[in-house]
Parts: sequence; structure tokens; C-alpha cells
Amino acid sequence: MIEIDWEEYKLYKKTCFLKAEIKDNFDTLLDFLKNNYKITSAQELFDTIKADEVGMMMLNKREFTTIELFEKYLYKEIKFDA
Repeated sequence: MIEIDWEEYKLYKKTCFLKAEIKDNFDTLLDFLKNNYKITSAQELFDTIKADEVGMMMLNKREFTTIELFEKYLYKEIKFDA
């Protein structure tokens, strides 16, 4: 299981901000995991976020209690390049 490196995430977020790609923190996290950790599976994204304390708070805030709810958001909002 991949552990989220939050310091690396902060640097990634600053880079996105400098490129004027201002996004919600959760969307930025999804992009970060896709780009830096090469995660393309919705299940792996969900499991990685769920295994992290801060990630779990982000999921709870959006009421993503199941993979199905997460996938509905993910495929509506994010298009995978894979």
C-alpha cells in the first residue's frame, strides 16, 4: 500500500497554483496520486486515500463511504489518461 507523502503533495499543490490550475484540495490530491504515484485504478485510489488519516477525513467530508460513491464522483469529474 502506498503512503501519501503530504510534504510532496504540498509541493505539487504549489506547482498547480503557480500554473493557475487552482482546484479543490481533494481534486488536487487525486491528480497528485495519478501523476506522482501512477495510480490509475479507482479502487487503488480509494484504498490509498482511505488508509491515510487526512485522506479519510477528505473522504468523510464528501460522504464517500463506499467505492461506488467515490467512483461516481471520480468518473463524473476526472477523466483518466490511461
